[in-house]
Amino acid sequence: MSNRPLKKLTLLNERYKFTDVKNYVKMSEISIVNRDNFISEIKDRDYLVKQDCYLCGASEFKIISEVDRFGFYYPTAVCEQCGNVQQYQYYDNDTLCLFYSKYYRKIYGDSIPKSLFDSQRNGKGVNIFEFTQRLIKPKKVLEVGCGAGGILSRFLDVDCDVLGLDFNEDYLEEGRKYNIPLKNGSLEKLGDDEKFDLIILSHVLEHIVDPSTFLEKLAQHLEGGGLIYIEVPSLDNVRNGDYNYDLLYYFQNAHTVHFTTRSLTLLCKKAGLKPKKNNQLYSFVLGKIFRQIINF
Repeated sequence: MSNRPLKKLTLLNERYKFTDVKNYVKMSEISIVNRDNFISEIKDRDYLVKQDCYLCGASEFKIISEVDRFGFYYPTAVCEQCGNVQQYQYYDNDTLCLFYSKYYRKIYGDSIPKSLFDSQRNGKGVNIFEFTQRLIKPKKVLEVGCGAGGILSRFLDVDCDVLGLDFNEDYLEEGRKYNIPLKNGSLEKLGDDEKFDLIILSHVLEHIVDPSTFLEKLAQHLEGGGLIYIEVPSLDNVRNGDYNYDLLYYFQNAHTVHFTTRSLTLLCKKAGLKPKKNNQLYSFVLGKIFRQIINF
């Protein structure tokens, strides 16, 4: 195993110790095969990189878990300075590109692009469209981590100028069938002066290495008076009974950081963003919306 931590191992209990690859939640045969293939493909790499705290920049952590719900080695830690919960080590860039372009959707169960498009359009797409319409009538909409583009299709219906960014070409191609402009990549695909009235991050920020820097860069593409919609899973909800009160149901290898309402608010404040409205009617934090302001 690459780069295993050697100190400050303060596991919550023995369930959180990595011994071998075994899943703690039900997985399909396709998911298990792709998990095992991904592990096999990276096993000879030095693929884990030590992380500083994404919130305060400190480097000292207490490691509380070594495993995620799918059985991956997954060193999760608490920052000793500010209490932020995140990964102590995480995949390097080459491994992340491999994971998201080839394995992520298959491990996580979204193996059919058309099914993902339909679920986005008829599920989250409706909720996000209706929620944001109460706050802004955007002309230009960006979604980072758009999947197959189903959420953006709702905004295209009302003649918004939309753009989606993601990494799996099969899913992007599905959205393009509906004339949705989708690009393979992330913020590097945007022009320096390209700005949007509404930017959507639906279950994306928790996947980002160094989310504070990412938000700072993203805010540069926000029009004055525009909104960033951020939706993330929350440790608060584990405490309130979701995931069967079980962190092993909650931890998953695609996530670099584990937000609370407080830590997300502090992270956005660092990026010069201010809470606009919050609605926690769902099992995740839905509608954590921030707008850019000058001299926060």
